[in-house]
Amino acid sequence: MRQLPFRPLLAALLLMLPAGAQNGLPEAGEDETITVPGYPVGEFREPRQRVLKTVEGQEILLLTRLDDPRQTLEVPVAALRLVQPMAKQTKVGVCCGKTARRVGAGRPRNRLFYRNPRIACAAYTAYILRHCGRPGGSFSASAQYAQLRKRGAKLVATKMSTRYTPYFRYLRAGDFLFFHKRGGRIGHEEIYGGNGLTSGTSSSEGRVGIRRIGNRGFAVVTVLRV
Repeated sequence: MRQLPFRPLLAALLLMLPAGAQNGLPEAGEDETITVPGYPVGEFREPRQRVLKTVEGQEILLLTRLDDPRQTLEVPVAALRLVQPMAKQTKVGVCCGKTARRVGAGRPRNRLFYRNPRIACAAYTAYILRHCGRPGGSFSASAQYAQLRKRGAKLVATKMSTRYTPYFRYLRAGDFLFFHKRGGRIGHEEIYGGNGLTSGTSSSEGRVGIRRIGNRGFAVVTVLRV
């Protein structure tokens, strides 16, 4: 029996393979574990999201807009600046989410929360913490951030661009959002209430209210989970 030449047969088999497989790379659309060495916690798996790996090897996360599930966004995993996205909530955090939604829906006036210096946002979040069993909250946003970290709050994301927050599905009701000014200093804070909405003070309206997340004059946001 006549044998077929080996090299032409091998070439024919290679032509039948997908382009990504020829290069030893996964095809676009293949599910992958999120693995970014820059994260302090190393590898983690998020079952509620689908991670795609492009043929160039870049990991992309498909995000769904929290207030409009029909809108999606492809974001590089590294751009989300995640640190501990799977951090668990305490009872205090769950209580803060429920209380913040209730108080925000009531739209009380800011003057109830003004302190010296005249910072209403941190005084409001300190009020929520006090009603959920965490007395002694600082009346400065930056000082309250340091205080919560000292008391064991988990860092979920650090200095993530606010343009991603409407799609940020790692947030849990009761998370504390610290908004940074362009120089990096913390200038405002609010409490996440779920479904893409936050509860916090508004200097323009003079009231506490509920509004869409990410609609701010701040560049980045840090997320703490209590």
